[in-house]
Amino acid sequence: MIKDNIARCATYFPIHPYFPQAFEYIRSISQANFLVQRTELLGAEMYAMQQQYLTKPRQQGVWEAHRKYIDIQYILEGEELINFAWINDLKLGEYLEHSDHQKADGEGSPLFLKAGEFAVFFPQDVHMPGLAVNKSVEVKKIVCKLAVK
Repeated sequence: MIKDNIARCATYFPIHPYFPQAFEYIRSISQANFLVQRTELLGAEMYAMQQQYLTKPRQQGVWEAHRKYIDIQYILEGEELINFAWINDLKLGEYLEHSDHQKADGEGSPLFLKAGEFAVFFPQDVHMPGLAVNKSVEVKKIVCKLAVK
């Protein structure tokens, strides 16, 4: 898992061949051109989802992990907590191949993200996004999904 500010995203370009293009896309989105939508960047190899929602209490959160994709989650507006845990530290449930979603149960650690910050979640990183920090707030978020290489 990586957490940083978008201003330092180039530091991570060598990690994955699609990181430069993914961060270029993220940096191209502003308040003025934000639309809730899914954008194919490289077909099934890389796509982005622009999301807008209200953060929720921890009790409503759902753990998720992915085998086929790496997530880059960037907060454009608002703030949220994302619970985080290593995959070996949780009790794993069913893996849904069609949606690349690994169910899990257990406790994790809170990761705070505010506008301008991103987190990268690899297949070993289980995460529970969209949680309220103190109270429910509106979040605008960009999630890039990059095929594992």
